[in-house]
Amino acid sequence: MVPEYAAFVCECADDSCMERISLTLSEYEDLRRCATHFVVLPGHLSLEFERIVERREGYMVVEKFGEAGKQALRLDPRRALLRLA
Repeated sequence: MVPEYAAFVCECADDSCMERISLTLSEYEDLRRCATHFVVLPGHLSLEFERIVERREGYMVVEKFGEAGKQALRLDPRRALLRLA
């Protein structure tokens, strides 16, 4: 079975960035298991808020830290679902 790809908006610190990154739903869910991990395009890294966790073909997985990391934890919908269970 061929994996189905989806287009995700780059999750860099630039709120106006609307560039797309193609990856499978399982790839995205795997990296988002950690509430502070996000997908960004090469060249979109903000060193004052993010550090590279992994480089993949066409994109990077970054970890948000500091205030950005705290906000990511607070707003993560997956954590909210766990609290309801």
